Amino acid sequence: MNIVRLCIKWILILIIAVYAVILCMIISASNSRITEKPDVILIPGAAVWKNGPSPVLQSRIEQGCACYQTYPDAVILVSGAQGKNEKVSEAQAMKEVLVKLGVEENQILVEDQSTNTFQNLVYSKKVLTEDGYPEDAQVVIVSSSFHLFRIKMLAKRVGLNAQVIACPNADISSTLKGYLREVPAVIKSWLFDQV
Repeated sequence: MNIVRLCIKWILILIIAVYAVILCMIISASNSRITEKPDVILIPGAAVWKNGPSPVLQSRIEQGCACYQTYPDAVILVSGAQGKNEKVSEAQAMKEVLVKLGVEENQILVEDQSTNTFQNLVYSKKVLTEDGYPEDAQVVIVSSSFHLFRIKMLAKRVGLNAQVIACPNADISSTLKGYLREVPAVIKSWLFDQV
């Protein structure tokens, strides 16, 4: 019985240690800045609520719009499908808000088939290729701070020439949940999100 308890104890210690290491990697990647002028500003989706974008998605949209105002020659690519309880796709919701914020519709590309981060990047790359962008087009991905480590890792894996930039955190509750959920998401992506 003591051996079983000892094994359980060491397994729990190992799990906590791995979780802590990955969380530190996620946190260290949450500070970023743009170093090269982008051709494309990619905004991955998040939840759309009944009355519009969730606070997390709204923050991404506003940061993407601010980035566009700094780099008006870039196009904005919004990415995200329609979830079960969403009236429109995440991409469509983002496009509508961006237009209200003054972005011309012809400056917005839409990818509305992806249901997770990996698909956001795979399908967005396909949209860019179909739209005539070269393989080395400079992409800036605007997302939540907790999302940057994984999204940068996956962008490299799918062959996007990408930089990442964090949007302001929507609220403390969403941010804490995001960081806690992101550790298993990173492990899943390491293991299963392959091109």
